Amino acid sequence: MSAIQLTDDELRILQDHRKGAPHKLMRLKSEAIIMLSMGASKKFAAEFVERSIETIKRWVRQWKEFGLASIRTGHAGNDNASKLTREQAEETKEALSRPPSEQGIPADFWNVPRLAGWMHEHFNVEYKSRSSYHRRFHMAELSFHKPLGVDRHRAPEAEIEARMEQIDAEIARITGQKRDGKKEDGQEEDQRRREAETNDKKTNDEKANDEKKVREDVIVVSADEVGIEHEAVIRRAWCKRCAKTKIRVDRERQSQKYIGFLHESDGRVDLMRLDRCNTDNVLKALTELTLKYPDKTIVVVWDNAGWHKSSTLLAQTGEGKPLERVQFINLPPYSPDKNPIEKVWNEGKNSISNRQRAFFEDTCEAFESFVTSKKFKYRLLKSSR
Repeated sequence: MSAIQLTDDELRILQDHRKGAPHKLMRLKSEAIIMLSMGASKKFAAEFVERSIETIKRWVRQWKEFGLASIRTGHAGNDNASKLTREQAEETKEALSRPPSEQGIPADFWNVPRLAGWMHEHFNVEYKSRSSYHRRFHMAELSFHKPLGVDRHRAPEAEIEARMEQIDAEIARITGQKRDGKKEDGQEEDQRRREAETNDKKTNDEKANDEKKVREDVIVVSADEVGIEHEAVIRRAWCKRCAKTKIRVDRERQSQKYIGFLHESDGRVDLMRLDRCNTDNVLKALTELTLKYPDKTIVVVWDNAGWHKSSTLLAQTGEGKPLERVQFINLPPYSPDKNPIEKVWNEGKNSISNRQRAFFEDTCEAFESFVTSKKFKYRLLKSSR
């Protein structure tokens, strides 16, 4: 058995110290304690961190007596420096308002070990309780939540927004309407002479019907694929201590793919099953969509998946082809947050989570029923939101 036993929480904190503690000695101590907990000998740990065996033994004694407090350089078990002055509290709040990297700490986000190391270095202050550090985070208007993952290939936000403006303009050009209900400038200019001859003869109702006819001739949908799965996931439960508890589960893993079309007009969703995500299956789904809405021009706004831009798919959009009434607009690359149907998928998955039905088909039907029975509030165009 190793000389040191670490809890999961202690191991995580030591790993953070090892990577980003403000002092080299703190990093070395953390490295040595982790190695000893994994069964390494004191001699090996001493050689690895370039310290004497006696130093390693002292670190072990300090660890057993003071725990994580012993990692703080030169202040094992110091209980005297436990409060911040008002000025120090304000300085800490100001530091937490900026990334730790600006404080010389190689990290993008603050956590307890980084804040503890920073406070110790600047004010020689240590808290015994993690909740005391949490309070500092709250006072700096920080909260503990999951950041939004953004692909490293994603373009700068200014370029993303510029592309979204282009999409708005392109949809306006296709529908013949601006977002305020007026026709596009270019089209209005081209039709001005013809409209001038007949406009005076039309009643207001006739003019309104003309506008309505233009809008209803085009369907704008946000599209995307999604998959749901059926698999037993075992999580923690309150079981008898020091006794093995077993439950019988179905290890078979099943999945189902879908493609959905979120209507910009009213938030309803057309949902279709796919055997898999590829060009042939997406082509079949789009063909089915055109049959459902005959004599309509369908504008499909979606991401840049390979099967969305394949030559095979685009070849079916010409005159006389199955998709002659379909036009495609691609969202900015690596920007799933700009596709409103992603929020629909999130709601749909939440509706079937935390419950494993007896049969996977029941799970599929529950998901389909939820998605197709609602009108969602999410929209692509700002004017529709």
